[in-house]
Amino acid sequence: MILVLSGTAYGRNLLKELERSGYRTLCSAATVFEAAEFGYGQTVTGSLNRERLEELIRKYRIAGVVNALEEAETETVILSEGVCRDCGIPCLRYFPCKAEYLNHPRIIVCGDYRGVAERLNKSLGNALLFVPPQICQLIAEGTLSRGALYFPVLKGVEPDLDLPLRCGLPLKNILQADGVESRHDIAALIKKNDIQFLVCHEENGFQNKLEAAEETGAMVLLTGRFETAYPQTACSLEEVLEIAGDWHLPK
Repeated sequence: MILVLSGTAYGRNLLKELERSGYRTLCSAATVFEAAEFGYGQTVTGSLNRERLEELIRKYRIAGVVNALEEAETETVILSEGVCRDCGIPCLRYFPCKAEYLNHPRIIVCGDYRGVAERLNKSLGNALLFVPPQICQLIAEGTLSRGALYFPVLKGVEPDLDLPLRCGLPLKNILQADGVESRHDIAALIKKNDIQFLVCHEENGFQNKLEAAEETGAMVLLTGRFETAYPQTACSLEEVLEIAGDWHLPK
Protein backbone atom coordinates (compact mmCIF):
# COMPACT_ATOMS: atom_id res chain seq x y z
CA MET A 1 0.00 0.00 0.00
CA ILE A 2 1.16 3.54 -0.81
CA LEU A 3 0.65 6.33 1.72
CA VAL A 4 -0.08 9.68 0.07
CA LEU A 5 0.36 12.81 2.18
CA SER A 6 -1.89 15.43 0.64
CA GLY A 7 -4.88 17.69 0.91
CA THR A 8 -4.68 19.40 -2.47
CA ALA A 9 -6.24 19.08 -5.89
CA TYR A 10 -3.14 17.55 -7.44
CA GLY A 11 -3.07 15.10 -4.55
CA ARG A 12 -6.56 13.97 -5.53
CA ASN A 13 -5.46 13.52 -9.13
CA LEU A 14 -2.49 11.50 -7.95
CA LEU A 15 -4.65 9.18 -5.86
CA LYS A 16 -6.98 8.70 -8.79
CA GLU A 17 -4.14 7.67 -11.10
CA LEU A 18 -2.55 5.35 -8.54
CA GLU A 19 -5.88 3.59 -7.97
CA ARG A 20 -6.45 3.32 -11.73
CA SER A 21 -3.03 1.72 -12.07
CA GLY A 22 -3.96 -0.92 -9.51
CA TYR A 23 -2.13 0.38 -6.44
CA ARG A 24 -3.83 0.33 -3.04
CA THR A 25 -3.58 3.74 -1.42
CA LEU A 26 -4.04 5.38 1.95
CA CYS A 27 -4.40 9.16 1.99
CA SER A 28 -3.53 11.27 5.02
CA ALA A 29 -5.50 14.55 5.04
CA ALA A 30 -5.52 17.24 7.71
CA THR A 31 -9.29 17.55 8.11
CA VAL A 32 -12.50 15.61 7.50
CA PHE A 33 -13.52 18.25 4.95
CA GLU A 34 -10.39 17.58 2.90
CA ALA A 35 -10.85 13.82 3.19
CA ALA A 36 -14.46 14.03 1.96
CA GLU A 37 -13.27 15.47 -1.36
CA PHE A 38 -11.01 12.58 -2.30
CA GLY A 39 -13.13 9.52 -3.02
CA TYR A 40 -10.21 7.23 -3.84
CA GLY A 41 -8.74 4.57 -1.57
CA GLN A 42 -8.78 4.82 2.22
CA THR A 43 -8.34 8.09 4.10
CA VAL A 44 -7.17 9.01 7.59
CA THR A 45 -7.35 12.49 9.08
CA GLY A 46 -5.57 14.54 11.70
CA SER A 47 -2.11 15.95 12.26
CA LEU A 48 0.93 13.71 11.91
CA ASN A 49 3.78 13.31 14.35
CA ARG A 50 6.48 10.65 14.32
CA GLU A 51 4.49 8.19 16.45
CA ARG A 52 1.35 8.58 14.32
CA LEU A 53 3.23 8.18 11.06
CA GLU A 54 5.08 5.10 12.29
CA GLU A 55 1.75 3.66 13.48
CA LEU A 56 0.18 4.15 10.04
CA ILE A 57 3.14 2.51 8.33
CA ARG A 58 2.86 -0.55 10.60
CA LYS A 59 -0.93 -0.82 10.70
CA TYR A 60 -1.50 -0.50 6.95
CA ARG A 61 1.76 -2.18 5.91
CA ILE A 62 2.84 0.87 3.98
CA ALA A 63 5.52 0.02 1.42
CA GLY A 64 6.12 3.53 0.03
CA VAL A 65 5.20 7.16 0.77
CA VAL A 66 4.41 9.90 -1.72
CA ASN A 67 4.64 13.36 -0.20
CA ALA A 68 2.25 15.54 -2.21
CA LEU A 69 1.83 18.35 0.30
CA GLU A 70 1.72 21.76 -1.33
CA GLU A 71 3.81 23.44 1.36
CA ALA A 72 7.55 23.38 0.78
CA GLU A 73 9.13 22.69 4.15
CA THR A 74 6.55 22.02 6.86
CA GLU A 75 7.29 19.85 9.88
CA THR A 76 5.31 17.00 8.29
CA VAL A 77 7.30 17.24 5.07
CA ILE A 78 10.62 16.96 6.89
CA LEU A 79 9.29 14.33 9.30
CA SER A 80 8.09 12.00 6.56
CA GLU A 81 11.54 11.72 5.01
CA GLY A 82 13.19 10.81 8.31
CA VAL A 83 10.54 8.27 9.28
CA CYS A 84 10.66 6.57 5.87
CA ARG A 85 14.43 6.35 6.08
CA ASP A 86 14.25 4.81 9.56
CA CYS A 87 11.55 2.34 8.45
CA GLY A 88 13.46 1.37 5.33
CA ILE A 89 10.75 2.35 2.83
CA PRO A 90 11.01 4.71 -0.16
CA CYS A 91 9.78 8.29 0.06
CA LEU A 92 8.95 10.31 -3.06
CA ARG A 93 8.47 14.10 -3.11
CA TYR A 94 5.86 15.01 -5.71
CA PHE A 95 5.49 18.57 -6.94
CA PRO A 96 3.50 18.82 -10.17
CA CYS A 97 4.84 20.96 -12.97
CA LYS A 98 2.75 22.29 -15.83
CA ALA A 99 2.92 20.11 -18.92
CA GLU A 100 3.89 23.12 -21.01
CA TYR A 101 7.01 23.52 -18.85
CA LEU A 102 7.93 19.84 -18.96
CA ASN A 103 8.02 19.97 -22.75
CA HIS A 104 9.47 23.45 -23.13
CA PRO A 105 12.77 23.57 -25.08
CA ARG A 106 14.34 26.11 -22.71
CA ILE A 107 13.27 24.57 -19.37
CA ILE A 108 14.92 21.75 -17.44
CA VAL A 109 12.95 20.61 -14.38
CA CYS A 110 15.45 19.70 -11.66
CA GLY A 111 13.31 18.76 -8.67
CA ASP A 112 15.29 19.97 -5.65
CA TYR A 113 18.51 21.93 -5.11
CA ARG A 114 20.58 18.76 -5.44
CA GLY A 115 19.25 18.27 -8.97
CA VAL A 116 20.25 21.84 -9.82
CA ALA A 117 23.79 21.29 -8.50
CA GLU A 118 24.15 18.04 -10.44
CA ARG A 119 23.01 19.73 -13.64
CA LEU A 120 25.44 22.63 -13.17
CA ASN A 121 28.30 20.22 -12.49
CA LYS A 122 27.62 18.48 -15.81
CA SER A 123 27.63 21.72 -17.79
CA LEU A 124 30.02 24.62 -18.16
CA GLY A 125 28.55 28.07 -17.76
CA ASN A 126 27.46 30.76 -15.33
CA ALA A 127 24.21 30.45 -13.39
CA LEU A 128 21.97 33.23 -12.07
CA LEU A 129 20.18 32.05 -8.91
CA PHE A 130 16.75 33.62 -8.40
CA VAL A 131 16.19 31.57 -5.25
CA PRO A 132 16.13 32.26 -1.48
CA PRO A 133 19.52 32.58 0.28
CA GLN A 134 19.13 29.17 1.96
CA ILE A 135 18.59 27.46 -1.40
CA CYS A 136 21.49 29.42 -2.90
CA GLN A 137 23.77 28.14 -0.15
CA LEU A 138 22.68 24.53 -0.66
CA ILE A 139 23.19 24.74 -4.43
CA ALA A 140 26.61 26.32 -3.95
CA GLU A 141 27.70 23.63 -1.49
CA GLY A 142 26.93 20.99 -4.12
CA THR A 143 28.62 22.63 -7.10
CA LEU A 144 32.22 22.33 -8.22
CA SER A 145 32.62 25.92 -9.43
CA ARG A 146 31.11 28.47 -7.06
CA GLY A 147 32.74 31.26 -9.03
CA ALA A 148 30.20 30.56 -11.77
CA LEU A 149 27.22 31.29 -9.48
CA TYR A 150 25.59 34.72 -9.38
CA PHE A 151 23.10 35.74 -6.72
CA PRO A 152 20.83 38.81 -7.10
CA VAL A 153 19.81 40.64 -3.91
CA LEU A 154 17.92 43.79 -3.07
CA LYS A 155 19.97 46.78 -1.98
CA GLY A 156 20.23 47.08 1.80
CA VAL A 157 19.08 43.52 2.54
CA GLU A 158 22.33 42.49 4.20
CA PRO A 159 21.02 39.28 5.87
CA ASP A 160 20.52 37.87 2.36
CA LEU A 161 24.25 38.22 1.71
CA ASP A 162 25.50 36.17 4.65
CA LEU A 163 24.75 32.63 3.48
CA PRO A 164 25.94 32.99 -0.16
CA LEU A 165 29.19 34.62 0.97
CA ARG A 166 29.72 32.06 3.72
CA CYS A 167 29.53 29.19 1.24
CA GLY A 168 32.13 30.70 -1.06
CA LEU A 169 30.44 32.91 -3.65
CA PRO A 170 32.80 35.73 -4.70
CA LEU A 171 31.67 39.18 -3.60
CA LYS A 172 31.63 40.33 -7.23
CA ASN A 173 29.00 37.67 -7.95
CA ILE A 174 26.49 39.29 -5.58
CA LEU A 175 24.36 41.41 -7.92
CA GLN A 176 22.13 44.32 -7.04
CA ALA A 177 18.63 43.41 -8.22
CA ASP A 178 16.60 46.50 -7.30
CA GLY A 179 14.10 47.06 -10.10
CA VAL A 180 15.13 43.92 -11.98
CA GLU A 181 11.65 42.59 -12.68
CA SER A 182 10.82 42.98 -16.36
CA ARG A 183 11.92 40.62 -19.11
CA HIS A 184 14.26 43.28 -20.51
CA ASP A 185 15.90 43.94 -17.12
CA ILE A 186 16.48 40.25 -16.50
CA ALA A 187 17.79 39.76 -20.04
CA ALA A 188 20.23 42.64 -19.53
CA LEU A 189 21.50 41.00 -16.32
CA ILE A 190 21.94 37.70 -18.17
CA LYS A 191 23.90 39.29 -20.99
CA LYS A 192 26.08 41.42 -18.72
CA ASN A 193 27.23 38.41 -16.69
CA ASP A 194 27.35 35.87 -19.54
CA ILE A 195 24.70 33.68 -17.89
CA GLN A 196 23.89 30.27 -19.39
CA PHE A 197 21.51 29.03 -16.67
CA LEU A 198 18.70 30.81 -14.87
CA VAL A 199 17.68 28.98 -11.66
CA CYS A 200 14.25 29.82 -10.26
CA HIS A 201 10.96 28.57 -8.83
CA GLU A 202 7.60 28.58 -10.57
CA GLU A 203 6.15 31.65 -8.89
CA ASN A 204 5.29 35.30 -9.51
CA GLY A 205 7.61 36.70 -12.14
CA PHE A 206 8.47 33.33 -13.64
CA GLN A 207 7.08 34.22 -17.06
CA ASN A 208 9.39 37.25 -17.28
CA LYS A 209 12.37 35.06 -16.40
CA LEU A 210 11.37 32.50 -19.02
CA GLU A 211 10.94 35.16 -21.71
CA ALA A 212 14.34 36.63 -20.79
CA ALA A 213 15.90 33.18 -21.15
CA GLU A 214 14.23 32.73 -24.54
CA GLU A 215 15.54 36.11 -25.65
CA THR A 216 19.12 35.43 -24.58
CA GLY A 217 19.40 31.69 -25.22
CA ALA A 218 19.84 30.79 -21.55
CA MET A 219 18.33 27.64 -20.07
CA VAL A 220 15.90 27.79 -17.14
CA LEU A 221 16.53 25.27 -14.34
CA LEU A 222 13.16 25.01 -12.63
CA THR A 223 13.35 23.77 -9.05
CA GLY A 224 11.04 23.24 -6.10
CA ARG A 225 11.31 25.45 -3.01
CA PHE A 226 12.83 22.64 -0.95
CA GLU A 227 15.64 22.83 1.60
CA THR A 228 15.55 19.05 2.03
CA ALA A 229 17.31 16.75 -0.41
CA TYR A 230 14.79 14.03 -1.19
CA PRO A 231 16.02 10.65 -2.44
CA GLN A 232 13.43 10.83 -5.22
CA THR A 233 11.39 13.65 -6.73
CA ALA A 234 8.73 13.65 -9.44
CA CYS A 235 7.04 16.51 -11.26
CA SER A 236 4.38 14.64 -13.26
CA LEU A 237 1.85 11.88 -12.71
CA GLU A 238 3.63 9.76 -15.29
CA GLU A 239 6.91 10.10 -13.40
CA VAL A 240 5.24 9.10 -10.10
CA LEU A 241 3.79 5.97 -11.71
CA GLU A 242 7.16 5.10 -13.24
CA ILE A 243 8.93 5.42 -9.89
CA ALA A 244 6.17 3.50 -8.09
CA GLY A 245 6.66 0.73 -10.64
CA ASP A 246 10.34 0.55 -9.65
CA TRP A 247 9.26 -0.04 -6.05
CA HIS A 248 7.78 -3.42 -7.16
CA LEU A 249 4.77 -3.12 -4.86
CA PRO A 250 2.00 -5.71 -4.96
CA LYS A 251 -1.19 -4.54 -6.67
